[in-house]
Amino acid sequence: MTSNDPIWETIRKTTVEQAEQEPILASFLHATILNHTSLEDALSFHLANKLGSPAASALLIREMIEAALEESADVSEAMRADIVATYERDSACDYLSTPLLFYKGFHALQALSTIPGSKDGVNGGTTFRCSPRIGIRSWHLTPLR
Repeated sequence: MTSNDPIWETIRKTTVEQAEQEPILASFLHATILNHTSLEDALSFHLANKLGSPAASALLIREMIEAALEESADVSEAMRADIVATYERDSACDYLSTPLLFYKGFHALQALSTIPGSKDGVNGGTTFRCSPRIGIRSWHLTPLR
C-alpha cells in the first residue's frame, strides 16, 4: 500500500462522520476501521474476527491474511477494485466502507484470496470452514491437476 491511498482516506473520513452521527455504532467503527492504519489492516482484523473459531483462532487467521496481503500487491489492488465496483454498482451501498463492514460476498472473496494455496491449488486440498456469521458454511479447495 502506498502512503497516499485515496480509497482508505475516504473510508476513514466517512467513518469518522458515521461514528459521530451514530454513537451506538462508534465502538464497532473504531474497532474495525478507525483503529487501523491501512485498509489491509482493517480487512485482516475484520475477517479474522468473522472467521475465528476454537479450531483456528482469530489471531492465527489474521496472521495468515496479513502474510498473504504482504506477499502480493495484486490482492490489495483487487480488494480496492472490488470495493469501488460495489460502491459504484450497488444502489444500496452508500459508503466505500459498506462492503468492507457488511457484505458477506465481499468477505468471502477476500477470504478466498488470502487463504494459502487458494490461488495455485498446491496445498493438498485444504478444507476451510468459516463462521456462519460470514454466511458461507465452507469452502473445499482442492489442487488443480
